[in-house]
Amino acid sequence: MSHTREIAKFVSGLGYGDIPGEAIERAKEITLHAIAVAVAGSGVSTSQTAARLATAGGGRPEASLWCGDARVPAAEATFANGAASDVLDWEDCAWTGHASAGAIPAALAFSERQGLSGRRFLAAVVAAYEGYQRIAMALQPDVDALLGENRPWGLVSWQIFASAIAAGHALGFDEGRMAACVSAAAYATPNFRTEEGDGDLYHLAHGLCARLGADCASLTEAGFEYFDNGLDDERYWRQLSNKVDWGWIGHGLGERWLIGETLLKRWPANVWAQAPLDALDAIVRENGLAGDDITSIRVTPQVEIISADAKIPVTYMEAQYSFRYLAAMYLTGLEPSAAWFSPGKIVDESIRKRSEIVSYPTPKVSALKMFEIFWQGTFPEVTVEVETRQGGRYGRTLRHPKGHPRNRFTLGEVQGRAFDLIAPFKGEARAGAFVEAVARLEDLGDVRDWTDKLSPRGGAGR
Repeated sequence: MSHTREIAKFVSGLGYGDIPGEAIERAKEITLHAIAVAVAGSGVSTSQTAARLATAGGGRPEASLWCGDARVPAAEATFANGAASDVLDWEDCAWTGHASAGAIPAALAFSERQGLSGRRFLAAVVAAYEGYQRIAMALQPDVDALLGENRPWGLVSWQIFASAIAAGHALGFDEGRMAACVSAAAYATPNFRTEEGDGDLYHLAHGLCARLGADCASLTEAGFEYFDNGLDDERYWRQLSNKVDWGWIGHGLGERWLIGETLLKRWPANVWAQAPLDALDAIVRENGLAGDDITSIRVTPQVEIISADAKIPVTYMEAQYSFRYLAAMYLTGLEPSAAWFSPGKIVDESIRKRSEIVSYPTPKVSALKMFEIFWQGTFPEVTVEVETRQGGRYGRTLRHPKGHPRNRFTLGEVQGRAFDLIAPFKGEARAGAFVEAVARLEDLGDVRDWTDKLSPRGGAGR
């Protein structure tokens, strides 16, 4: 059996009854978290641009836009919601990137289009994660070679499989059609790269890749000349990696549920800022410190990522990657939200001055090296040391930030956070009904009864 067929057979045959309760619970948490952080970015111009593009062409009102009340064709909803999911860099982070920015928009949009049950939707989410993670892990490059060759890492590129599998599962593809869908995704995989100065194009790329995967599913639904071994073609993987490990395709299928090994972010920030922000927050809370009390923050190690050294980030994407900036915003006492990245804050002189109290006493460590530790199932250790005007010295070392698989949020905690993020944009009544209903998602006969609570359209599109 080809590697393409092997993964297609598993994900196409995966039903709700095959999935353990813990994985179902995780699918609910990831879904609600992804939608909540997307809604929290509703006021950001990138989300507004994506929503405007999704509605511009009209079409059948098949699926809801999370940042608004419109219903649009399923592929358009996948694009706009995929972009919005990443706008605040607040969604989940798997070992290989942001699976939820592809899997959740596509699974929900095509489940809405088909009028599927909550159980069918949840199975599509789990199938997408199990397939995506194994394909993406098979393609992980040798990090030392990647750094030596100065090649881009396909962080967004392989996300196409998350949305393609999610949409294909919602469309009821059998093994043959799922293999064709995965093959189409392999053929169409974009070679996105992340570089300094990408700005919001990086966030939009998540939407573009999500839509491309959805389009592969739609193309398979329409039919094309048979092609079912796309992953097995060496020309596919060589564009993204210097090696391939196909052992990941069959690794633990039906036994090891990779959806449970996903980190949900506590902060609207790059994944490598999660642990130092947690450590800083713990120091401040446990010692009753105020932001103005702190005169020095030292962080070990310093992760080499975009704008890690920036004193005044130029774009909100760079701000999300700069611990200096993020620490300064935390110390203002402003609740984490899109307001952390408003144009006024990014150029605020007081924020710039406050950011300069952050220093790094050790050499930089490559972000790819940090991901290698994450791949092993744990997380890099981080130490934060603080000094105060009163002469106090405090430190905290931690490895697993809140939201890591070894330090998980409960569903109740995710619900509480989601309500706080959604309510300012949708109102408390809508937010409450939507958030509360996720716990019973498997009991819904039609998933649109759930999305109507967020963006009611009076049954439009049915």
